[in-house]
Amino acid sequence: MVGAVAGLARGMTMSVRLEGSMLVTKGSWKTVLSWLGLIVVRIAMAGGAALLGIHEGTGTIFFCVAATFAAQNLLLAYRAGVLGGLKTA
Repeated sequence: MVGAVAGLARGMTMSVRLEGSMLVTKGSWKTVLSWLGLIVVRIAMAGGAALLGIHEGTGTIFFCVAATFAAQNLLLAYRAGVLGGLKTA
C-alpha cells in the first residue's frame, strides 16, 4: 500500500508526453524527493516491525518496489492517454 501511494505521488511529479508510439517521461527534484521519502518510510516501517519482533524478508521489499513502479507507470500511461479504454469523468 505504501509503495502504491508513493508511486502515484511520484507519477504526479513527472512530465509525460507521447512521441509516436513511445511514452517519454521526465522527473524533477520532486521525483527525487518522493523516492527519498519512500525509502525513509520503508526503513521506519522495517525498524518498527523489528521492534515488534516481526521479520521482514526481501520479498516484502520487492513487493513494495513492484507496487510503486506499477502505480507510477499506470498513472503515467493514463495521463498520456495510452489507456484508451478508460474515460475521465
